[in-house]
Amino acid sequence: MNGGLAWAGLLARLVTGGVWIVAGALKITEPDASIAAVRAYQPAALLARRDGRPGAPRGRAWSSAWPWCSAS
Repeated sequence: MNGGLAWAGLLARLVTGGVWIVAGALKITEPDASIAAVRAYQPAALLARRDGRPGAPRGRAWSSAWPWCSAS
């Protein structure tokens, strides 16, 4: 393995580990806020249409992410 590639992999692992440590520390210092954020997360709301009917959303965000889908 190339020496530079090995160092880049190590750096990527250290950065990822640092992100996990900071995220864990924030959850430990403010557990109530962490619990509230988890409870407020509603993945089903991401799939709901604006008019309340089931199905894929069709708005600006949808059409900009998937331009081949027409916005209604």
